[in-house]
Parts: sequence; C-alpha cells; structure tokens
Amino acid sequence: MVWRAIKRHRKLLLVTGLAFTVLISLKISLTSDMIASTFQNTGDIDGYFRQLLQADMTWNNSGSVQLQIPEIMVELNVTKKTTQKPKPLVKKTDGYNLASRVRAKCSAPSGRFAVHKPKLGTYQSGKTELCIIWKVGTTFVKRLFMMKTLPKYQDLINPYDISFEQDLPGKRSPIAATTRFMFVRDPYQRLVSAYVDKLVAPNPVYWKIISVNAIRQLRKNATRLSQQCGHDLTFREFIQYVILTLDPRVLRKPARPDGHFLIQTDICGPCRVKYDFVGKMETFGLDSIELVRKMQISNKTIDLLQQNGSVLASDDAIRDSCHQPFHAGFKKAYINCISFYEALKRAWLKMQMRGLIGPEEMPFTEAQSTTLTLEQFYQMALKSRDACPSSERKKLQHEHFLKSYSTITPQELEKIRLIYAQDFKLFEYDDRPSELFNS
Repeated sequence: MVWRAIKRHRKLLLVTGLAFTVLISLKISLTSDMIASTFQNTGDIDGYFRQLLQADMTWNNSGSVQLQIPEIMVELNVTKKTTQKPKPLVKKTDGYNLASRVRAKCSAPSGRFAVHKPKLGTYQSGKTELCIIWKVGTTFVKRLFMMKTLPKYQDLINPYDISFEQDLPGKRSPIAATTRFMFVRDPYQRLVSAYVDKLVAPNPVYWKIISVNAIRQLRKNATRLSQQCGHDLTFREFIQYVILTLDPRVLRKPARPDGHFLIQTDICGPCRVKYDFVGKMETFGLDSIELVRKMQISNKTIDLLQQNGSVLASDDAIRDSCHQPFHAGFKKAYINCISFYEALKRAWLKMQMRGLIGPEEMPFTEAQSTTLTLEQFYQMALKSRDACPSSERKKLQHEHFLKSYSTITPQELEKIRLIYAQDFKLFEYDDRPSELFNS
C-alpha cells in the first residue's frame, strides 16, 4: 500500500525534494505542506525542474520568499535565517586588581619597597581622592575635578570644554577618602613624553626649569645662547640630567628633580597610602571611566567619553600644541632664542612625535607664516591627522620613541632601569624591553 502511494505521488515527492534542497542551500526553512499546496497540480517534472533552477527567488518586505517560475507565482511564508554576530566582549578595567597586587607586594616581607608620602598633592571630590602624577593624563583628570568642585563648571557635560590653560592646584592635606585613585605610566614612555611635551615644544618655561641647568651641567663648550635659553637640549642630555638628579649614587645634585620625571612610587607612596584603584596610561580611556563613575559625574559625560573620547582627546591635544607658538607670554620669552617659524616647526614635530598628525612636513613657508593665524595652523594639523590612519600615526609615534632611545648608551639605559626599578616592579612594566636593550 505504501509503495502504491509513493508511485501515485512520485511527481509531488520529486518536486518537493528538489524545492527543499534549493531552499536549504539558501538557509531558509520550509514545511512540506506548503510545497504540496504549491506544486500539487504540476505537470512535466523535467520541465519544472529546469524552471525551478532558473527561478528568481527574492525576499519581500514581510520576510516571505517568492519563487517566480513561468506560469507560477509561488509565495512561501517562511522566515529568513540570519546569522547573529557574537556580542563584543565587554572590556573590564584591571585597576582594582592591580591596586590589590600592589598592596600585596608592598606588604610582602621580601618586597623592600621605599615608603614615601605623596609629593605633588592630590585632587579631591567628596570621598574620592586622586594622587597627581604629571605626564599621566593629569590635564584630563584635573578637568573632572573642576566639574565637581567649581560651580561654574558643574553643568558641563564635556570635560574638554574646560580650557587646557585652566589650573587646579593640588591639595596637600589628605581626606578620609573611601576610594583612592592613582594612574601610572611605563617609565620609558613617560620620559619621552616629558621631553617631547616640555622641551621639544616651544615651552620657554621648562627650557628655563630643566634645559638651562642640564646644558650648564653637561654640555662642553655650550654657546651663550644655549646656556641662556636652553632651547636645544637633546634627548640624551635630558636622560643624563635625569640620572644626575635621581641616581642615589650621585651625591652632588645639580638641581631638584622635576615632577615630570620623578619616580612614580616616590610621588604617590603606594606602600604608605592604600590605593583602591591603580589605572594605567596605556588603558587610560577605559580606566578613566571608572574615575568618572566614582565621582558620580553625569551619565551623559560617560556616554560622551565612551563614544567620542579618543577624538575629543586628540582634538584637544592638537589645539594645545598649536596654541603654544602663538601664546603671547611664550612668544615674548622664546623669540630671543628661536624664530616664530622655528616655534611652529617645533609644535609640528611635537604633534608628529606624539602620533597626533601625519609624517608630512609643515605645509607652508617661513614667508607664509608671517600671516598665519592660530585657527589656520590648527586646521592644517587636523587635516594632516585626518589624512593619516590612526595605525600609521601610532607607528610614527613608536618610530620616534625608538629613535630617541637609540641615542642612549647601554650604560645610561641600565642606570635608568635601576632608578625606576620600583615603578617597573610595582606597576608591572617590562624593565628590559627587547626593542631597547637588544637593539
């Protein structure tokens, strides 16, 4: 009986199987009842087989599929299967875990870490306190504390609406904080950042503070202009000066060490003060959001920073760099040392060394610079940034980093490693990166 039924409906079964195979290849599901109702009156199997292979199969707006065969319009009410993309992994900050590991190292009998009081002060808001370490996102976190503590900024959403020229002095007296933050940075990277931002840049303030002392101590046959201005300190001379001021074996110090290259464990004293969160500059975008949350700053600010934080930071850093040659106070001080055009070139180089813009030369001549405005210079820098992919700019930044350290002798590099040994150990940085020590 089964065989007679199969023979009687063999045409229907063949067409059904064929349609099912085609539809499966398109990743859709179909019931046999639908096919049966569609093809129950079909004639020549071979003819319809050819027609089915040539059929147009399209999805309509309702999610159905249409098979368009000569003399037949088939609409199958089926659902297209879609491949769901895996949800991206939610990145979590390691700041709390790192703080816990730092405390464990400090309390270990074999730790032998120095115990210091914080040296540069703290920013405070409510029960949240942050230890200040220069060259570790200080300008940004300063703005967050301004938003919470200064009435004129309390309605702001965007921290970058506060000018980089606005200052907020740190406080020396500690508070009974429930959450203490500090942010750290790889010591090798921090030294390059300090040199680029304060000494490559047309910044006569730090030329006087650092470079003049360094040149007088280290450079033989220095010109009077160099001794007076400090505008041409090399990276190697800067590193030698850091060694002179921080190496405990150097008994006669040329000057007090500057906060931009002070040892980070000396600045914040993590073995004396219990920090609940230790963020890193290398993951600053993620780690700084936790500070924003703890300070109970608006969710709108959090959303803004999560969506556009990197672009806002880049725009702000470019504007700051472009502003320096035009700064009236700076210009009055540097103009006796370098020309305005040279100051522009230094600002351009600074942005390249920071990975903010592309590798091309400054797109105007010295004669053209006489009528250049700050806004024009800023727009040129933005154009350079936008024309160069982020990956290429990061590569350029890293090349400048390696080029800087290529001028340092192995002996000097080893001294730097020993000076910042506690920073490397406590904050889990590689103290012998192969690209520096094996090059």
